Amino acid sequence: MQFNEKLKQLRAQKGIPQAELAKNIYVSRSAVAKWESGLGLPSEQSLNMLAEYFGIEVSELISDPTAEKVLVTKNNTISKQKIWIISISVLAVIAVAVLITLCVCFINNPSQPIITRQLIFETEKGIDTGKINNYHDGEISVDRIFADTRTFEIEQGVSEIRLPQLLVKTTVNGDASYERVDYFNLVFSCSDTIIIRCEHDADDMDYIVVFPREYNPREFNDWANIKYGEFLISIRVFRNHIAVESITVGFSDKSFEIGLTQSKELSCDIKPYNADYTNFSYTVDSIIRPNGEKYEGDLAEYAYIQKYYLTYLTTTKNIEIGSVINIVAVTGYNDYDKVKSNVLAVTVERIAVDTINLYIEENDGYLGTTYVTIGQQINLKLFCFPVEASFNALNEQAIATLLTPETATLNITENDWIMTVSADKKNVGQEIRIKIDIPEGISKIFSWTVKGIPSESIILINLDTGEELDDVTYINRNGTLRLMAVITPENATYDKINYSAYVAELNNYGRYVRISDEGVLTVSDHAPFDMEISVSASAARGSSKVYKIIVKQVFVESVNLTCETTVIHLNEIITFTLDYSPNNADRESMKIVVLDEIDGVYISGTRIWASPNVPVGTQFSVQAIINGVESNILTFTVIE
Repeated sequence: MQFNEKLKQLRAQKGIPQAELAKNIYVSRSAVAKWESGLGLPSEQSLNMLAEYFGIEVSELISDPTAEKVLVTKNNTISKQKIWIISISVLAVIAVAVLITLCVCFINNPSQPIITRQLIFETEKGIDTGKINNYHDGEISVDRIFADTRTFEIEQGVSEIRLPQLLVKTTVNGDASYERVDYFNLVFSCSDTIIIRCEHDADDMDYIVVFPREYNPREFNDWANIKYGEFLISIRVFRNHIAVESITVGFSDKSFEIGLTQSKELSCDIKPYNADYTNFSYTVDSIIRPNGEKYEGDLAEYAYIQKYYLTYLTTTKNIEIGSVINIVAVTGYNDYDKVKSNVLAVTVERIAVDTINLYIEENDGYLGTTYVTIGQQINLKLFCFPVEASFNALNEQAIATLLTPETATLNITENDWIMTVSADKKNVGQEIRIKIDIPEGISKIFSWTVKGIPSESIILINLDTGEELDDVTYINRNGTLRLMAVITPENATYDKINYSAYVAELNNYGRYVRISDEGVLTVSDHAPFDMEISVSASAARGSSKVYKIIVKQVFVESVNLTCETTVIHLNEIITFTLDYSPNNADRESMKIVVLDEIDGVYISGTRIWASPNVPVGTQFSVQAIINGVESNILTFTVIE
């Protein structure tokens, strides 16, 4: 099977058109069509890309190389003959047409304008480029000289270049006009080391982009042809390698010192600024002890370089103060582009303490707090700033002295101190002071004020029920309610419990209600019904919620009138008994009346008197009425 048949078969198996195949192997569609029609063979590079694309060996594409070459030669010969015949015919037709046109124009207009058209870049508008030759495939070499306006550099670190807009320049008697080309009708051809193609950007604009086929090559010098209809323009694309000339390494803060366990950012000045190099690294070249001897073994035990987004030199606490760390930077590898920097000599110095502070390690404690609570036990932890201070790196010990032993005690732990505040309530408001001394000669006194334990909650208990007082409780006139405040926590600090009772929007409510220091609430017998009393308690800077006490009226349900006799002698006084229930009912009004109008019979309170003027045998009835509730009726007879 010949190459062209094999290529058609492979493309059909993948189900792709000629244009897609051409795009994937970076050639024109016409080249693929030429191969499949048997008029030519691809270059060695294109053969390799075809084999890689279809996943086969190159030998499987060309079964008989000799026969293929013969076929190509014949086809080329035939093609050339056809091209000559067609070219001669076309030239003849063009010549006749031009001749006729010239004749007509000469007859009608003897002064015919001179018109020229050419393909240029937008950046060439208004520039006299002179005669710039355009070359076909195979005729361009890197030794050719291209016009400056058509020579483009892809700088180091840049992956591609976007060419200026292409224009068709039309000149009529020296006056130029410009027309933008249709980018979809452009045809590209180029060397095997670059790729050129048309792309579309977000602004709905077409443009030409050129980039190396190899990923980011350090240098190259290549060409490409761009064809638009009858016009052809050639460009040169290159990248120059810029070698590193010098490297200067240092710290970003321009210093030459570092402390124990400190990290400092390294910086590097590479010249020229746009130099191209394969890689770059910092190295701890050597470490010299204060006595001049070198550190041996793994130097990372003393100082090491770490790279995150930035690069840092970090020391450990194992290195001696006064040692010198030598840092170098190198570009390149295996002597290729390898350039070594100066030696940065970094001296390890002691970093002094600026300030010291104490942290209170407790849930309710915080840095800089000024209060502690009686009976409280607190872990005190010392911090020295800056964090990189050598005091911290060497774990040096500080001395703590309690200056107020009457308010607290201080015990030393392995690294810190435990301070215990006295539980004696008399120390509330007193001060605790501790002096901290560190070996560098810094001293500082820290102080706290002792405060009581605040109450977390207070509730009122009804001592008659032993339960918390209801949100709303009713009380009768002349009633009493015994209350007690219960405080949480039990060890809350307070001097006394304050009970309060008030009636909103009622002046002089003290004549109706009062509450004692012991929590006994008393309501007078003339307090207004439905009067709402607000009751609460407070202690240890806390207070309870407000409970409502409402004065409730007790209504009379029944009235009973009794007497030991039913007769009354003239000029005699008898007494009867009056009862009502419930016995705690609120009695607002009460009266005892004689139902019959009998002259000489008088009633006063619960006593009745029959005067001598009352006729013997007279009968009369008596009834009591309390709050409108009537009693039973008693009937009496007057006797001599």
